[in-house]
Amino acid sequence: TSLEALARAERYQVIQKHAPNNAVIVTGHHQDDQLETFFLALKRGAGTKGLSSMKAEQAFGDKQQHLVRPLLSCCRDDIEQYARDHQLSWVEDESNQDESFDRNFIRHQLMPLLKNRWPGVEAPMIRTIEHCRDSQQLVDEIAEQDLTTCTQQAQVLNVDSLKSLSQVRFNGVIRL
Repeated sequence: TSLEALARAERYQVIQKHAPNNAVIVTGHHQDDQLETFFLALKRGAGTKGLSSMKAEQAFGDKQQHLVRPLLSCCRDDIEQYARDHQLSWVEDESNQDESFDRNFIRHQLMPLLKNRWPGVEAPMIRTIEHCRDSQQLVDEIAEQDLTTCTQQAQVLNVDSLKSLSQVRFNGVIRL
């Protein structure tokens, strides 16, 4: 596990611990973060779930909390320009400049290279993320249907029903 992943997990643990029950937690994740997450997943060889990157909203923690990312469709430059136009100040972690971290390398080296070569490349990449999300949702829905079909009784699967599935669908049921 990378230092980045450990730090992220710790941040979310602290937020979850200190936020009240039924809280809606809003983060400032934006489109550039989404693309960085996509490349990190791609580097790991992730499937459609990982390539779907961050969800705009999801259940969070064990206190019926909800995590919302309303800025995923906004690019960082636009957010910073808005902040400057409205004389807002913000704090930036100095570690965001350290390119030894994969996310920062993607942010400072890879993305500028891609944008320079293919202006507007962000839009088709975001579309790919959305296609992955749609595909994963379909996979999940089929796995849920297959699980229902293969369930003999509560907590008991019918092995013959499972064996009748393709290997991919069998794996989906087992993962679910």
